[in-house]
Amino acid sequence: MVQTSAADEKRAQGIQQVRFAWGEEWLTQGLYSEIPLAGHVAKAAAVRADAVQVFVGPHGRERTTLGELYDSALSVAGALTRLGLGPEDAIAVHMHHSGDALVAYIATCLVGCTLVPIPGIYEERETAFILADSKARMLITEASWRGHDYLSAVSGYLGTGSLEYAVVAGECPANPGYVRFGDLKHGSRDLLLPITSRSIRHKAAIIYTSGSTAVPKGAIHTDQAVVYELAQSCPDSRIAGQKLLHVVAAGHMGGFLAAFKVLLRGASGVWLDKWDPALALELVQEYGLNAGTLVPFHLMTLLEAMEAADCVNLGLNDVLCGSAAVPKDLVEAADMRGIAACRGYGSTEHPTVSRSEPKDTLAERSQSDGKLLSGITVRVVDDDGNDVAPGADGELVCKGPDQFLEYTRPDHNRGAFTDDGFFCTGDIARIDGDVVTVTGRKKEIIIRGGLNISIREIEELLRSHPLVRDVAVIGAPDPRYGERVWAFLETHDRRAVSLAEVQEHFSRLGVARQKTPESIVALETLPRTVAGKVSKRTLKEMIRDGEINADGTLE
Repeated sequence: MVQTSAADEKRAQGIQQVRFAWGEEWLTQGLYSEIPLAGHVAKAAAVRADAVQVFVGPHGRERTTLGELYDSALSVAGALTRLGLGPEDAIAVHMHHSGDALVAYIATCLVGCTLVPIPGIYEERETAFILADSKARMLITEASWRGHDYLSAVSGYLGTGSLEYAVVAGECPANPGYVRFGDLKHGSRDLLLPITSRSIRHKAAIIYTSGSTAVPKGAIHTDQAVVYELAQSCPDSRIAGQKLLHVVAAGHMGGFLAAFKVLLRGASGVWLDKWDPALALELVQEYGLNAGTLVPFHLMTLLEAMEAADCVNLGLNDVLCGSAAVPKDLVEAADMRGIAACRGYGSTEHPTVSRSEPKDTLAERSQSDGKLLSGITVRVVDDDGNDVAPGADGELVCKGPDQFLEYTRPDHNRGAFTDDGFFCTGDIARIDGDVVTVTGRKKEIIIRGGLNISIREIEELLRSHPLVRDVAVIGAPDPRYGERVWAFLETHDRRAVSLAEVQEHFSRLGVARQKTPESIVALETLPRTVAGKVSKRTLKEMIRDGEINADGTLE
């Protein structure tokens, strides 16, 4: 347990009060309103009831509209009310992109509960942590998805922490331990009470991120922050005429924003539950899709699919590309094939700080992360918190109406903010006028295919292997995924351990496949600094200088 002094507590309280005061100021300025998230969702469903949504998955294609989704959600919300859920309760949703997932999101908003989306790829270990940390009273999950069995874990979640109810979607037998989601969709709406106002500190959602800590951090977002984010990043002028391709994984901030582009802005689109570049290309052409959000891996493989299909021009004229470093050459290659890729910068804690626009020049879109969005204030500081000279590199700190309120755990909040309340991103950037260019990062994470992976978490899991004496994990450059997970090991008595054994160890621990090491290198002694710390710089230089083969053997 982290020990804190009275001075630390006083500082934390002061920072919190400063951030709360900003919320009151934004309310006074008209940037916030007391209309709850449910009110905005209801308005969008009324105005854009005919917004078409097509969900593509292992069971084929499901076509529906926002109005139909909202109608189903009213019944589910009535059932949730009957079970006694309401404001101050949290509902976790562990589902991939589907109509049922959006119905669950809407119903959660309508009863005033806090939505806790859980990434679909997460297995039992990560899911159990999030359920406990968020104090969720209900879990809504799929029975299975593409060979993943989620149902078998449900009984283990129930009765632990605050969890009282489990709701299962999909084909599953009747069981007294859980409720079937289909039954909720046919429930009565009589008990649903309208929510007419909301405190500006109400927890609309808790989005989890794998950052520099060994466990995920829960970023709390308010109703007003979510509404502001979608209004500024997806104004009516941008949404009008857009047909969106949705491929960013559910549960992460990108997937959450994709869902609320529909629920708050009434955008039409096609949802792909698992990335398949050839299928994505087919869907864009078939449905006339013209916009979306793609991580660099998506964009790279989509271009490969276009080349294989001899597709010259795709007509995706507004594609936000981010969540990992976006190579200049990738944006230029996309432009040559009719894809206007626009770099942007944001995080789970602060979804959109800056972004470029389709109307910007190719140089502006490919060489920077765009202009600051309205209402956002940033500073670039050195290690002592002092502002650096204009145009110089330093850590980016920021504030804005779309920023998260705080983390769920006090120990994660410590060090996350400057004394005057700015969020410390951990990313290195420079500012030229109002243009942001991110040049690196301080956080100990690997970004693989747009997914943030905690290095510390992987190292702790590796240390639990009986043969591992010490370990250092780094992100090695990868042309396809951006980075891949490499593990350097010292073993007890220099005993041999294979990559297959390590991967089997991670599988037994129930860890997401994306976090599993893809290469291991066994060293007699890990290189260390004078202070005794493992020198990860040396390990990266070994990879860069070709001292290590792709299979992990030494030259």
